[in-house]
Amino acid sequence: MPGFIDTLNQGIGNVTGTPLGQLGLQMLMASGPQQGNPGFGARLGQAAAGMSEMQRVQALGEYRNNLARMQQEQLQLQQAKAQQQADQQRQY
Repeated sequence: MPGFIDTLNQGIGNVTGTPLGQLGLQMLMASGPQQGNPGFGARLGQAAAGMSEMQRVQALGEYRNNLARMQQEQLQLQQAKAQQQADQQRQY
């Protein structure tokens, strides 16, 4: 049974996993008092910039995960090849 924190993390991942959720989260972050009291357009611009940064970080994380997975698969293939060669040598 998943704990409270696991459920919370899953919910946060669902929100930040979609562009609309990312924009909404960035709009929340851009809300509140700011120096110079920027208007809605400026806040929307801040939110869009934050959203693109979130997407960049997300893409970088996916790239790193894919790279690690590919390296793991390559290692497994090399180990299987070495095992096969060792088996062939034992047969002779």
